[in-house]
This record gives sequence, structure tokens and C-alpha cells, in this order.
Amino acid sequence: MNQLWKKLLVICKLLILGLVFALFAWLFYLYFFTCQKVTRIYDFSRRDEYISKLKPWNRLSPILQDEFGAYQELKDKIVYFDIEMPFYSKGVIAEIKYKGNLDNVELGIERLEDKFFREKAEIIKTNDFKIAKIDFQKYEISKKAGKIPFDINRQIYVKNKKTRLMINFLDWQKLDKIKIYEIKIIHQKPKLSLELFLP
Repeated sequence: MNQLWKKLLVICKLLILGLVFALFAWLFYLYFFTCQKVTRIYDFSRRDEYISKLKPWNRLSPILQDEFGAYQELKDKIVYFDIEMPFYSKGVIAEIKYKGNLDNVELGIERLEDKFFREKAEIIKTNDFKIAKIDFQKYEISKKAGKIPFDINRQIYVKNKKTRLMINFLDWQKLDKIKIYEIKIIHQKPKLSLELFLP
């Protein structure tokens, strides 16, 4: 009987050591061998499991096609979409590729207080498109105690691993033609540190 217990004890120790080694190997691989940025793109040509369709549907045309690709045209100035938030994400960069005359674009991300943190986007102009871009990790949110860094994990509203973003063409009028061709989301991974394991 003693021999059996000794064998079981050895097996348990080996299992625990194996699990600890596997955990450290996984963390080492995740933060040293994988890319520090994960990019997701939704170009309207097919469904994407990480980025939802634009909504609400009554503010948008059906998905159409022209020589530049698939797109949706706005019928109102504000639309929304959902993105999947990986557990490791410490920052979100959003890029909206569109065609139109408007450069005054606001992008927002849903906060815990059921409001959107919104900021004017940088507009990058290419030969055929404009790209509204914002890095949410760089901005700050005003609080009573002053301004504190915007922490993606602690301040945005996430439900079922998803959060909502907003696109607002501030000067949009009914005669303005805005066509959205692509949504790009870049999740930024944190560097391996004690902060990853804190609540």
C-alpha cells in the first residue's frame, strides 16, 4: 500500500511540474514569440467573426460594390459596430477607410458608465480613400480627481467578450455621400509584466 501511495505522489508531483512548465512556456511564447499587434479587417465582402456589420441597418444602404470594392453608404451621421476584445488587449487602434468630402470624424468606444469615450480622429488621405484613425490607448478620460490614463481593460464596457465602437461624421448632411469600405482594428499586446496578473 505504501508503494502505491509513493507512486501516486510522484505522479502528482510530475503533473504539477508539467502544468507549471506548460504555463510558463505558453506565456513565454505569447509575449516573446508572437506579434505585439493583432490586426482584424472587415471589408464588407464577407462576414467577419471579430468585427460585426455596421448598424443600425436603417442608417445604411445595403452592401454595394464599385470599382474600389464592397461598401456601405451612410444615411445618417452616426453608426456603430461591435468588436471582439481579446483578454490580452491593452490598446485598440481603429481605422475606418471611406470615400467622401467630410474630414470631421469622431470615433468612440463604449465605456462602463454606458457612455462613449469619443475623440476626433486623425484623417489620413491616400490617392483613392480617406482613413479616419484613432489610438484609444493614447487618450485620457476626465475624472473628478483629474485626468487619468485611458486603460482599455478597466474602463470600457465588455459583454460576452465584445465591445461597441461608434463612427460619427460630425458635419454630415443628407446630400453628403459617405461610403465606408473597410474597418480595421488593431489590438495591442502588453509587455510581459506584473500588471498582467493584477485585478
